[in-house]
Amino acid sequence: MRVKAYAKVNLALKIINKREDGYHNIATIMDLISIYDVLHISKCEDIIFTCSDNSLENEDNLVVKAIYALKDKCPVAKDYGVRIHLEKYIPYGAGLGGGSSDAAMTLVTLNKLWNLGLSFDELASIALSVGSDVPYFLLGGLGILTGTGENVNYIDTNLKLYYLLILPGYHCHTKDVYEANKIYSDDLEKVDNMISGFHTNNYDLVIDNMFNDLTDAAISVNDYSPKISNIIDNVNNLIIDNDIKAKAIMSGSGSTVIAAFNKKSDADFVYKKLKNQNYNVMLVTSKHNM
Repeated sequence: MRVKAYAKVNLALKIINKREDGYHNIATIMDLISIYDVLHISKCEDIIFTCSDNSLENEDNLVVKAIYALKDKCPVAKDYGVRIHLEKYIPYGAGLGGGSSDAAMTLVTLNKLWNLGLSFDELASIALSVGSDVPYFLLGGLGILTGTGENVNYIDTNLKLYYLLILPGYHCHTKDVYEANKIYSDDLEKVDNMISGFHTNNYDLVIDNMFNDLTDAAISVNDYSPKISNIIDNVNNLIIDNDIKAKAIMSGSGSTVIAAFNKKSDADFVYKKLKNQNYNVMLVTSKHNM
């Protein structure tokens, strides 16, 4: 079986507080995008995992964790085996959720391959044990995630968005970024405004309320060049100087900077400008309305 595992971007990310268990309560709006990893999955007597990037072939890979979480929670699957080869196209350590998406698609596919008959809620429970945002990728789309990310409510909209992904070329470690964060607030005005913008197909309202509370933390623990802050400033200056309605922020815990557009022509224009400045940039689209 050949399975696509799509990436995501964060359009809004509010860090509300740090919990006693060390995790964080958040509110984030995530959108599935058109870049994806590919999983090749087939029955096998043993558990065999390989990856196009050899450095990711280890027990910490979320695909491997998903396999064993499923076998642990579902006794029927105890004696089953699987061979999975992961073709990695989503940059990792980039705030695009590639590992979580890979894990979610592994769970969905194994439920079918092994004829387990697990319900969505049962799969979601297992997904949560693998990672807090893994349940979101079981359905994907556009969603508001709360709690540690485990509570997902999907958002209906007719807006079609185009995204530029600007890749600085280094990885951010999610745990380090969250530990360095000093910004906490339960003010959800921007999150609510963005949801309203999607519901009413008001693109300006969506763009005006894009933000990421983890940006300063990611910058503080990643003293590399080009700096995330410099990329954000450069892209936003390009947008402003050319009278384009768009905005650049960091996605997730970094390191990817994203810019959202409602016109492909505007996205193409900024894309070419950034390529001419030797940025590693990709143009993708919302997956929720493709």
